[in-house]
Amino acid sequence: MDGGDNGSIADGTVEELAERSAVKMIHLGEGALNVVTTVDDKYICLAGEDGAVRFYDLQFRLEAWFEDLEAGPITSVSFSAAAPNVDPSRLDFSVPDIVVGTRNAYIVGLEAIVFEEVEPEARRGTLLVQGMSDEVHGIATHPSQPYVVIASYSGALYLWDYNQKVLVMVRQFDASRLRPRCVAYEPNANYIAIGFTSGIVKVLDPSTLEDVATFKNAKEPIVDISFSPLGDMFATADADHHVAVWKLSLERIVEEEGPEAEADPMAEATIKATWIYLGRHRSHWRPITALEFGLRDDGRQTLVSVGEDRCLVEYDLDESSVGSGVVLKEPPKRIEVSAVPTAATWHPLLGTGANRDFEDRVVTANSEYKLMQWNADNKSCRRTTLGPTFGQPINKLLPLVKPSPRDPDTDAADSIPHPRLGYLAYSTCEKVVGLCKMPLDGNPNKAMGLIAHPGPISCIAVSHDSQTLVTAGGTDATVNLWQINTEVLDAAEAGSYPEPRLNEAGEAVAEDEMTPKERAEATRTRMAPFLALLEGGEGGEAVGSLEGELLPRPSS
Repeated sequence: MDGGDNGSIADGTVEELAERSAVKMIHLGEGALNVVTTVDDKYICLAGEDGAVRFYDLQFRLEAWFEDLEAGPITSVSFSAAAPNVDPSRLDFSVPDIVVGTRNAYIVGLEAIVFEEVEPEARRGTLLVQGMSDEVHGIATHPSQPYVVIASYSGALYLWDYNQKVLVMVRQFDASRLRPRCVAYEPNANYIAIGFTSGIVKVLDPSTLEDVATFKNAKEPIVDISFSPLGDMFATADADHHVAVWKLSLERIVEEEGPEAEADPMAEATIKATWIYLGRHRSHWRPITALEFGLRDDGRQTLVSVGEDRCLVEYDLDESSVGSGVVLKEPPKRIEVSAVPTAATWHPLLGTGANRDFEDRVVTANSEYKLMQWNADNKSCRRTTLGPTFGQPINKLLPLVKPSPRDPDTDAADSIPHPRLGYLAYSTCEKVVGLCKMPLDGNPNKAMGLIAHPGPISCIAVSHDSQTLVTAGGTDATVNLWQINTEVLDAAEAGSYPEPRLNEAGEAVAEDEMTPKERAEATRTRMAPFLALLEGGEGGEAVGSLEGELLPRPSS
């Protein structure tokens, strides 16, 4: 600025302003002020770190104060556009209805009339929204009800009814010692297991969120936690590359004393359930990226893990005990050469018994956007296909599960209690979540993705009826709900193939009824989605080069 009129501020130059000093200072609050605004040209509203909202007249004389909110430091104050309801006989102070936002993720509604209340509880306003005030790294859905548990780094554990959008219950831990990192529901909804960044593991009662058991067997953060399909075991993975296993012990306690009562199966007794720590095994030397329980075709439960050390490890749950610790089924199997495994799940079972299409398989995703299927017994690779290529590599795979439970009259005793559908939900490291359809064959039209969060995605969960996908954004402290519609994938897959040739009756012509030329053309149409992946598409140079190399040349 120059020294002319344009350089003056309030009729004074910069040099003159530098010499001015405060004549009077007024202390208006404890801590920093985050909100300073005027209301109806009558009041000055101040709010800040002390969690109070105060109103002054234009001479800075205190008119009203709301100091009993107990909602944390205030970050924003908004006023209704509607005129206030003025009752001169009761209150001289009147402002439009107020909405207050706080750093603890509370949104509180206030009315001016609340200032007249005597009891502090009556002056706290109405809680409109209670959100997450810190990063969210753990979510889990109820196995049979529309509930979701959310674990926040603020130390809070929230239980929400996502159908009614109602907060059912909150459990607050001391965040200085207990920051929830991951959480899981037991398949029968009898327990909730939660892992903390301090290495502590707690088992909670899902109806009250109170402690059932607490274990301190690790010093590093718990990064993953999972229950077995039958609910009698759970396992954790920590940041020090250990896998730990717990087992549920059921003890029958007879109320009457004496050996005869204990031997009588009809005697009144109670069942005492106790979680027993079996031990842990440092089965990886790089971070663990997936920890998955499975139920084999013969009814045996099994546990596998994969890590950035490019190894697949299976654990022998039958041989693992308190005395022997966690036992490996076999030495770790190296499954990658250059890529890094980023996620894993058990292949959805498409039928049981004689209707089984293939053996038990483990599906892994890697950093090169590949989906690989491994035989669960000999760990041989059965198939490698292209996975979803939306954004970053996949970091979580979840099968969609049928909502109907097992029918004891028609299903075999060793069949899985919740048959899986032919779809997988997935998340990537950043922004994108989606669905892919089984079988995994690399067809890009059988996968979809959408931007769910502006940054990293910390975890996902699928509802018990496979109709809702729950996603957490980690640092954005946000949990989103997405409706699942698999019919869109079905339509996209069907639209990727040309319509089949029909006979005079309007039915698709079977391949054995086609001429060799028609059969070759039908095969080519089925290959259309895959040929489109090559450079230049179906009629491009790459396809022509492959045909020249692989197709037999006519004899001269």
